[in-house]
Parts: sequence; C-alpha cells; structure tokens
Amino acid sequence: MWHRNQEWKPGADTLARQEIRLNTSKIDAGNLKTSILAFLSDPNNISVSKLLSVFKSKYSKVGYSKFRVKRLRSLPNNKIHAVPFLDGTFYLKNSIEFLHGVREIFINDIYKQKLPDNAVVLDCGSHIGLSVLYIKKLCPGARVTAFEPDSVNFSLLQKNVESYGLSHVNLQNKAVWIENTTLQFTASNDMGSHIEANATAGNTVAVEAVRLRDMITDRVHFLKIDIEGAEYAVIKDIADKLPLVDNLFLEFHGSFADAGKLAEMLTLLAQYQFTFYIEEATKTIATPFFREAKHKRHYDIQLDIHCFKL
Repeated sequence: MWHRNQEWKPGADTLARQEIRLNTSKIDAGNLKTSILAFLSDPNNISVSKLLSVFKSKYSKVGYSKFRVKRLRSLPNNKIHAVPFLDGTFYLKNSIEFLHGVREIFINDIYKQKLPDNAVVLDCGSHIGLSVLYIKKLCPGARVTAFEPDSVNFSLLQKNVESYGLSHVNLQNKAVWIENTTLQFTASNDMGSHIEANATAGNTVAVEAVRLRDMITDRVHFLKIDIEGAEYAVIKDIADKLPLVDNLFLEFHGSFADAGKLAEMLTLLAQYQFTFYIEEATKTIATPFFREAKHKRHYDIQLDIHCFKL
C-alpha cells in the first residue's frame, strides 16, 4: 500500500499501460490491418507479449487456444462429439476426461520413451484411445494390443483408431485379469469403469476377461497397466514374466488400507530389477493429516508409477 510520505513508483501494470500507449503510436491509421499485424509481431513490444500471454492456453502444445478449451468444456456428456485434434478427428463423449487425458499424455508426455521401430506394446486400459494414438505418434511402427472392457469406451476407441488410420493395432473388448473368465464390471462409460469384486446384478455387466500373463510370451517394450484397482492381483500374477518387460507404466488405485499392497508391488518390481518414479495421478486429499472428506472418494490414493531398468 502507498503512503503519502513515500516516493511513488509506477507498478508493473502502470508501466505496461504506458508502454502500450507508446508502442501503439507506431500504428498507421491509414493502413490499420497491416500496422496492427506488424505491431503484434514485433518482439520489442514486450507489453503486447504479456497481454497475449493472457490468452495462451495450457493446451497450446496441441494447438488448442483458451477459447477452444472453453468450448470443449461446455460440450454435453450425453452424446458423442467429433472434435479436431492434432492432424485428425477425435471422437469423445466426456470432454472433461478428454482434456484431462490430453494434458497427461500429450502435454506432460507421461508415456514418452525411446522405442524400437517395431516395438511391442500392451496397453491395458486404453479408454477411448489417447494412449494408443500417442504411442503410434511416438513410434509409428509399434505393434499395439489395446484392451478396453467398457463397451461405450471401446466403441470410441475403435472409431478413433479408424479415424487416424492407425495400423498394427489389435483391439480387444476385454478386461485383463489373472485368469480367462467372465467378470462383473461396473461400466460407467468413463475413466472410472472397473472390475467389481462385490458386484450386484443391478449395477454391473458381465465382461470377458483374459489372463495378462498369457499375453506376455516374448519381449514387451512397453506395458501399460491402468485397470482401476485390479493392478495388484495382475502384477502378482505376471511377476515371473517381468524380465520380458522393458518399461512398465502402472497406475495404482487404492484405499489407505491398501498401503501394504502398494509396498508389496514395489518390492516385487525391485526384485525384478525395476526402479521407479512415483507421482500423484490425482490429488485426492488436499490435507492428508486432516481427512474429513467433503465428497465421497472412490479411491484414497491414485499414483502414476513409472517402472524402468537402469
């Protein structure tokens, strides 16, 4: 706060306004359009750069402006939408989940790695196809097997693989599990669809499941497991197959009571020469020491675990 006995100094906002007034004096009213374009493209107009940064989007890396993102967020979730994305058309139902996926996968590059030209990739929990699209952009020659048990998500996955003309992608409308069987599955048609251990006929559907260990018969360059809570059982079942896996992305979903399962999985991975980098996938609790939840959470902990061998 300025006091009258203090020397007044202009703030950054005042200086910016002064600079804009000075710089705009360069605009020729007789040729307004050309002058404005030249003015905006002049790197010496620092204040203009600051102003334009207000409109810069966190999604600019994929060509989305703030206005585009705002329009996407406003799309209703009760129908399928076709939206421009990168060099094609992407089909989606839930725009908020789409933007979340784009930010994780394409902005933050959580799956970025070096892959050989003919890499073998197992994508367990492909949702609507952003992970598949990323891998194929990263390594066009990759041979991808993508598993997605939710029927609505799977139909969008199919449409997106076709839309982008992705080859060598084997789509499986199945869950991955510890045996070949039929499971009860909560199909919420979003990122939260999951195998239901204590299912009732009213809120689940039956889905076909395949044993993941049967899929790992040779070298796997990248194994992605994002299967909403089933990862503990699956990792234990494929343990002796882990020497065949180069890189593993594991999303852990659990309650506080599952801390022992997390520790057991990490110990098992270390036994097979994996080291890991862990970060929070979703901030579920702002104040961990004060856990009075205002909203019901399906999981207390959601972690992204990047597993690799040094």
